[in-house]
Amino acid sequence: MEKTAFRKLFNQFPDLISPHWHKLDDTINNWIDINPTLKEEYRIKLKKGCFGSLIARFYPTASYPHLVTTCKIMLFFFINDDHYELYTSEQLRPVHSNLIAALSGAPFPEDDVLAGMLSEVRNDLLESQQSEKWLKRFIASMNLYLEGVRMEAPYRIAKNPPSRDEYFTIRSKSIGTDVCYELIELVENIELTEEALRHPEVSKLKQLATNVIFLDNDLISVKKEAGDVLNYVTVLQLSSAISQEKAVQEVVDLRNSFLNEFDNLLTIATKKSFPEDENIKKYLHGIRKMVLGNFCWQCLDSGRYSSD
Repeated sequence: MEKTAFRKLFNQFPDLISPHWHKLDDTINNWIDINPTLKEEYRIKLKKGCFGSLIARFYPTASYPHLVTTCKIMLFFFINDDHYELYTSEQLRPVHSNLIAALSGAPFPEDDVLAGMLSEVRNDLLESQQSEKWLKRFIASMNLYLEGVRMEAPYRIAKNPPSRDEYFTIRSKSIGTDVCYELIELVENIELTEEALRHPEVSKLKQLATNVIFLDNDLISVKKEAGDVLNYVTVLQLSSAISQEKAVQEVVDLRNSFLNEFDNLLTIATKKSFPEDENIKKYLHGIRKMVLGNFCWQCLDSGRYSSD
């Protein structure tokens, strides 16, 4: 789907981005350059992603130290997704165990660069004086992301798409948004209660936002990654025996319905359900910034999904 057409999908909202975004991109590019495990061709691909810009849009008012921490996590996501794309779920289990061990403060193999990245993240979070309860939630969210990656594996290897329902279940985990939602509390210097996080409206808003984010990703990448069985356009094409053009339109309509539902529920939640709770409102508006930030990053900044 062309970027010019893709831009028309979004409602007009302020384009928010941290003033540190150029510095963040430079920082990530330096990390890429000094990583000894990356081949030159892959370094170029990673740099085209402009992941510092994505973080700057996700958390536009965050402090620079918090932005650096979140950049480490984002770079981890993309390297992990690309490197282990064709591993089986059983091959991934010990790999993921090492990653969670590193994030939990346990020993891990010295040559495991990705585990080392997560160990650095843990140290950053401890320096930020995050509570033990929050840290456990953060680790659980990373575990959920890795579970989603393992759930994708059989479909990628067999090159057969999941059912529509299975797709939403898998992508809701493997997209990694739960990790990013936890980071809203970090950058906003808040910590929500378990009761607030389990509130039906909060849970629903997170799910709707996640749906929009991964469907936007599917739409922008459909041309470059044509035939990817973990793309909802492909899932619809094959399950309904329709053209790519018709499948794209169905996905556009679906993501728009999710976005409209999100915005309507966000208004209700912030004005009626939690009118006096500033922390919850910061959290929910933080989710909205992520939805917009992901969209703007894909349209305006990143070359990851361009066909050249």
